[in-house]
Amino acid sequence: MFIFFLSFSLFPNIKEIQLTEVAYGKSCKQSSTAWVEYASKAVDGDLNTYMHTNLDYSPYWIVDLGKFYQVKQIEIFNRKQGAIDTGRRLHDLDIMVGTSLNNLHICTQYAGPAELGEHIVLVCQYEEKARYVKLTIRGTEYLHVAEVKVYALYDLSG
Repeated sequence: MFIFFLSFSLFPNIKEIQLTEVAYGKSCKQSSTAWVEYASKAVDGDLNTYMHTNLDYSPYWIVDLGKFYQVKQIEIFNRKQGAIDTGRRLHDLDIMVGTSLNNLHICTQYAGPAELGEHIVLVCQYEEKARYVKLTIRGTEYLHVAEVKVYALYDLSG
């Protein structure tokens, strides 16, 4: 008795894609700072700390990835502490990416409102080379999140 095994792929041209988190510990800034809740707290890896702006018109937070990447996905961890309504401040959010601060385009949007401690996963609508990622709330609001993770395909600076 002979047994033959035939191995083939139905999709031989499809490659496995591995995304890398590229924002951790990177340089960032925000429109204003409430108390001592600095921009860097959104990329410190600690879900118990958070960045926080004042009550601003179009409050924003920006991270400089340091290199050019093909940004695919953004994860936002809303702050866990505060009154119930505090979490709902995260709404009408534009996530923008670009090669410079003067050349940003909408990657994706989040309507919200979020809840305290909510983990939000957003996929970029377009493939675009980017060094900067910016979160902006449309309207007058506080912006505060515990962590922002940016997942990218690869380094495009070479």
